Order: sequence, then structure tokens, then C-alpha cells
Amino acid sequence: MKILNEIYSITDVNLLKEKYKELQNIYQAERPYIGLYFNKSTIIYSKNLAGTVKPFWYNYLYNIETWYRKN
Repeated sequence: MKILNEIYSITDVNLLKEKYKELQNIYQAERPYIGLYFNKSTIIYSKNLAGTVKPFWYNYLYNIETWYRKN
């Protein structure tokens, strides 16, 4: 992600704060689900989430790189 690479090289504190706010906005807009509680094999997520969503008790984000939002 481009913004993460930018953050590593920023030395200006105000600019760094702006970039972290931008990163937080991206995360809030694009996260696939909100975890309400942890159960060994239960996960609540949007109907628009697609991909290989198969949580395990030891890794509820298993295969997250294949998840995407359907439009």
C-alpha cells in the first residue's frame, strides 16, 4: 500500500499525523467485518464479503488476502 511506504519516510510530525488519519479512514471504509466477540469458529461478516472466508479457532483471518467486497 502506497501510504504505508510514505509513512516510513516522513519526518514532519504534522504530515505524519495527516497520513495516519488517512490510513485510519481507509481502514474504516474498507475493513471487511467488525469483530464483536471471539468464538472458536464463528465470524460475523457482511454479505458483500467474498473469497475464501474460512475462520479457524487459531486464525480467524485465515486467507484474508483472498477476501474482497462484491459490489
